[in-house]
Amino acid sequence: MYDPKFRFALMVCLLVFFGTLAQVLYTYVFGNVGMNLTDYAHGVPIIAASILGGMFFIWISTQLMQLDKYRKTGFEASYVDETGTGFNFPVSLNKYLPEIIAEPDNKNLHPLESELIGFLNGFRNWPYDIDDPNSKSLYTHSMEQWHAMWQLEGAGPLHRIAALSQDLGKVYVYKEIRKTYPLSQFWKKDDVSFSRRCNYHGGYSATILSNMKSFRDSLGTDEKSNKRYRRALLTTIRYKNDPSSIPENCDPLSRELYEYLHLANQQLKINNGTLILKFPPEEDICKLFYEEASSFFQSTVREINITNSTFNQDTDGIYLGDGIVVVPMPKFIKDYTLVLSPEIRNAFNLWKIKNKPSPIWPYFINILKQNKSLITTWEDVESNHGLFDLRVNNQVVKNCLIFKINKNEYPDLYERLNKTEKWDGLIELEQTQDNLNKEIKDKAVMIDKMLANLNRMVVPS
Repeated sequence: MYDPKFRFALMVCLLVFFGTLAQVLYTYVFGNVGMNLTDYAHGVPIIAASILGGMFFIWISTQLMQLDKYRKTGFEASYVDETGTGFNFPVSLNKYLPEIIAEPDNKNLHPLESELIGFLNGFRNWPYDIDDPNSKSLYTHSMEQWHAMWQLEGAGPLHRIAALSQDLGKVYVYKEIRKTYPLSQFWKKDDVSFSRRCNYHGGYSATILSNMKSFRDSLGTDEKSNKRYRRALLTTIRYKNDPSSIPENCDPLSRELYEYLHLANQQLKINNGTLILKFPPEEDICKLFYEEASSFFQSTVREINITNSTFNQDTDGIYLGDGIVVVPMPKFIKDYTLVLSPEIRNAFNLWKIKNKPSPIWPYFINILKQNKSLITTWEDVESNHGLFDLRVNNQVVKNCLIFKINKNEYPDLYERLNKTEKWDGLIELEQTQDNLNKEIKDKAVMIDKMLANLNRMVVPS
């Protein structure tokens, strides 16, 4: 009860009381005017009634505020939600009233951005990470993420809203423990510490975001776009730390927001001078990479967009039949990174995938080598470190992977691929000058050997 605000109000009241008492004593008891008992008798009841009336009004107001806290919102959970998350018992979520404090009045900000900043203003003393003794406050860290998002090209209001919302759940996960002092020691400052109420879950942040008053009606120009943006934001916040659980049929906007959140985090590290990229990564990180990559191999191949006629090297792969898949290396890595954990992507700097050769390529080639899927010889030509340059229809596609899905190792994946249409366009090796020279020499050697064998077979006349 005796929190800092209450004690401050009490101190002000005491100062006013003693100051008024001193003035009364000086003026009417020790002064020249003297006390008028008639005025005193009338004044005391009026002042007392005013004080009691004010206290009663404040008490009634606080009780009404408590009642409003338990008002239903209609957001009652069922046994299974739309993403397939199950509940062991029916849950009824009571009204959550985000307290908005001094939200900025800036026309360049989306209304929901302003509300979120106002909400975070109430948690300037809240830690971002209670396990780190030097942790910044939740407010400071969230605002830094927000400023970093402003620096990214292509980021708009939705991206900035996601940046402010991603850690909202920590206001519930971390519990404030406040040691107060008795009223007789009202000048002492409370001892404040924090404990962990439960493990963090992206759903907490999504729930708080969904209860902001501007969330439901200010995100889109019409009902359809409003619903799309709300769903994309909630999906992104919910699965920010668990990308492999993002629903396969989610809006591409959710993926975009997810990528931008982590790009902003990387930008923040650049701003703070804490981005340290060690390459190659440490051995335990590499081991974790191969474990994750192996577990997601089948799901990554399933997500390759197989085409049978037209081909775009940035988006498509080719199926040649008998489990043989052709896919450009950058495309293969981009598909893989969608399911890798943020820790792995940070360690290998996999947030911006470029089309030119990179030191990370051998790690992904090794994945195919480990499961014995990589094809290293095609049409009697050896690959260049596991990659081929191909001519697909009328375009040259460099650095392509060719791998074969083993029917015995991955029977379901093999059957799935066989149900897709095979490539019916032109596909052939694009030979470099060095490869052509090597091929000519190899075939010349073969012809020499063949002629030598024929000469030995000829019987002298």
